[in-house]
Amino acid sequence: MTAWSNTDLIIQAMQLGASDFIEKPWQNQRLEQIVQQQLRITGLAKSNSALKQALTPASELPVWQSAVMQQFMTQLKSKT
Repeated sequence: MTAWSNTDLIIQAMQLGASDFIEKPWQNQRLEQIVQQQLRITGLAKSNSALKQALTPASELPVWQSAVMQQFMTQLKSKT
């Protein structure tokens, strides 16, 4: 939140990770919308992170160690 409407300042804030930029004087309705939007984004990011963690063990398993590939290798070895 700033009292200045400086384009360079806005760009710098966004590059440093700001998700929005509110100038003074602000409108309460606009401020409330921005806060609600950020809370939704934060909630989605947490959900996404939790889902990624839940998938990590299966996705990190090397292909050759999967049950299908082990069965395939066993069949190959038995034929040689």
